[in-house]
Amino acid sequence: MRHSITVLITLFLIVVCFRTSANQADSLKYKLSRSSVDTVKCSYLNDLANEYRISGNLDLAKLYADSALSVADKTGWSYGKAWSYNNLAYINLYESDFETAIKNAVSALQIAEENNDKKNLGFSYLYIGFVNLSLGENKDVLPYYYKSLKIRKELGDKYNLGFSYTYLGNYYETSDLDSCFYYHSQALSSRLKTGDSRSIADSYLLIGKVLFKQKLFDKAIENYNFALEKYQAINDIRRLAETYRIFAEIYIQQGKFEEAEIFLLRAMNLAQEVGAIENLIPLYNELAILEEKKGNYSEAYSYVRKHIDYKDSINNNKIYREITKHILKYKIEKEEKIKELYFQKEKEKQQLIALSASIGLVLVLAFLLFIFNRLKLTRKQKEAIDIQKHELEKTHDSLATHHKEIQDSINYAKRIQDAMLTSENHQRQQFPEHFILFKPKDVVSGDYYWSLEKEIPSSSVEGIEKYLYLTVVDCTGHGVPGAFMSMLGISFLNEITSHEKLLTPSEILDALRVRVIRELGQTGAYKENKDGMDMSLIRMKFDKSEVTELVWAGANNPLYHIKKLDGLEIEKDIQNNTHYVKLIPPNKQSIGFDYNMVPFVDHKLLLEKGDSIVLFTDGFADQFGGKKGKKFKYKAFKQLLLEMKDKPMGEQKTIIDNRFISRMGDHKQIDDVCVIGLRV
Repeated sequence: MRHSITVLITLFLIVVCFRTSANQADSLKYKLSRSSVDTVKCSYLNDLANEYRISGNLDLAKLYADSALSVADKTGWSYGKAWSYNNLAYINLYESDFETAIKNAVSALQIAEENNDKKNLGFSYLYIGFVNLSLGENKDVLPYYYKSLKIRKELGDKYNLGFSYTYLGNYYETSDLDSCFYYHSQALSSRLKTGDSRSIADSYLLIGKVLFKQKLFDKAIENYNFALEKYQAINDIRRLAETYRIFAEIYIQQGKFEEAEIFLLRAMNLAQEVGAIENLIPLYNELAILEEKKGNYSEAYSYVRKHIDYKDSINNNKIYREITKHILKYKIEKEEKIKELYFQKEKEKQQLIALSASIGLVLVLAFLLFIFNRLKLTRKQKEAIDIQKHELEKTHDSLATHHKEIQDSINYAKRIQDAMLTSENHQRQQFPEHFILFKPKDVVSGDYYWSLEKEIPSSSVEGIEKYLYLTVVDCTGHGVPGAFMSMLGISFLNEITSHEKLLTPSEILDALRVRVIRELGQTGAYKENKDGMDMSLIRMKFDKSEVTELVWAGANNPLYHIKKLDGLEIEKDIQNNTHYVKLIPPNKQSIGFDYNMVPFVDHKLLLEKGDSIVLFTDGFADQFGGKKGKKFKYKAFKQLLLEMKDKPMGEQKTIIDNRFISRMGDHKQIDDVCVIGLRV
C-alpha cells in the first residue's frame, strides 16, 4: 500500500511538472513570436533550449540552440554566439556526446575570450574541465574548474557559483571525502540563496552520496529524500534515475534486496529511456552485486557484462580521447600590435621601382608554380583513387565476413531452439495420433510448441493418473527477438510444471504471466515494453490409451473442436454433412502486462471417439496469397480442417502444408506458422 501511494504521488508530481514546463515553453514561444529584435529572439531561443533540455527533449533543445546560434551569427552578437555554443555543449553532455561537447565548448571559449565575456567564460571552463574528467584526463580538470570558480566569485554570480563548487566536489569524491563534502556544502549554501529547486536537489543528492560513503546511512537517506522530492516535482529523469540507484545502494548495504531491486529497475527504465550511458554503467554494476548477493549468478554475470561493455564504450574509445586531447591543447594566442613604420619618400620610390621590376618575375614564377601544382594534384588524385579502391575492396571483404558470422550465429541459435522444442516424432506412449506443422518465417521462430507427460499418485488400480500437457504459443515478434522470447517461455513452462502438484491450464497461464511481467520489468509504473505471448494450452487425462478428460485455457488464441453434428443450429460455413468446427473462445488478454488483467478461465470439453482438436497460431490464416494476394482467413482454414478430418494425421499435415505453399505462391511468408492437430 505504501509503495502504491508513493507511485501515485510521483505520477501526480510528474504530470504537474509537465504542465508547468509546457506552460513555460508556450510562454517563451509566444514572446518569441511577438519579438522583432534579433538579440531578444536569440535570448528566447536559448531559454527554450534550456526548457527542453530540462524536460528531457534533447532533440528540440538542440534545434532551438542551433536556431539561437544562427540568429546571433547573422547579427554579429558575440555574447549570443558564445551563449548558444555553451548551450549546445551542455546538451551534448546530457547525451554523453563528449566529442561534440568539447568542440562547442571550445568555440564558446574562443568567442568569450575575444570579447572579455566573463559569464560565458565561466561556463566554457566548467564544461571543458568536465569533459576532461569524464575521459580520465584528470591533470587537466582542476585548472579549468578553478578558472570558472574565480570568475564567478568576481561576478558575484550566486546561482552559477553553486555549479563551480559542485563540479569541484565531484572531482574529489573518489580521493578526498572531506574536500568533497566541503565543496558540496558550499554549493548548497550558495544555491539556497537562489531558491532554484534543481540545483538545490543536486546538492542534497551529492551530500547524501558523501554521507553514504562515510557509512552515515540515516543522514544520507535524509538528504536523498530532499533531493528525490525536488527531482520528482521538476521531472528531471536523469537525476531521478541516479537518485533511485543510490537509494538502492543503501538498501543493498542493509540487506533489503527486494526494495533495492525495485529502485534499481526504476532507475534502469529511466536511464534507458533517455540514453544516459553514464547512469547505466553504475546501474548494471549495482544490479550485478544485487543478483550475486541473492545467489542468482547467471543474472549477475549478465549484468557484469553489460557494465563492462558500456564502460569500455567510453573509457576505451580512442576516437573520443584523441580528438578531445587535440582540441584541449588549443590556446588562444594574443595578437601583437603592429608597429607603425615610417619610411622616407626616396625609400618608398625605391620600393615601388623594385616592386614594378619584380612583378614580371613573380608572374612567371606563379605560372610555373601553377603548372607544377596541377601535376602534383593530378598525381595525388590518382593515388587517392587507388587508396579508395583498396579500401572498398577491404570493406567488401569485411562485410562478407560479418555476414557469414551473423548467419553462423543465427544457425547456431536455431540448433539451440530446435533442441528445446519437443520432437515432432513423439515416442511418448500417451500421445494421441497427431500432426505438427511448424514453419518459421526466418531461420529461428517466435512461435513454439511444448508438451509434458505427468504422472500423479492416485487411489486407482494402477496407483497413478496419467496426464499430458500440450501448448502452441505465438510470441511477440519473429526471427531472433521472437526466438529469445520462445526460449524464455519454454524455460518458464518447465519451471512452473517442475513440482508434483497437478496444475490446470488456467493456473499455468496465470503463473507464466507473473514470470513474464517480472522478468521483463513490466511494472506498469513507467513506459514498459509490450512483449508477451498468445497461447493455447490443453491438459489431457488418459485411462490406458484413451483420453478421458480434456481441459483447455487460452490467451487470445482460440481452440477448434471438430465433432459430429449434434442438432444445434450451426453456421453453414463451418460444417459439412456430418461434422462441424466448434470454436472455444479464449480470454482476450495475452501473457504479459495489461491494465485490466483477470485470471484465465478453464474450459472442460466433452469428447467422443474420433473427435479432433486443433491448436494453432495466427500465421496460417493471416498469410497473403492467391490471385488477389489476400489473406487465407479463418473461415477457409476451418473449411480445410473439415475437408481432411477423416484422413490419417500424417496425411493431414501434408495436405495443409501443400495448401499453404501453393496458395502463398510468389508472396513472402509474413509470420511464423504452427498448427497441431490431435485425434482422440
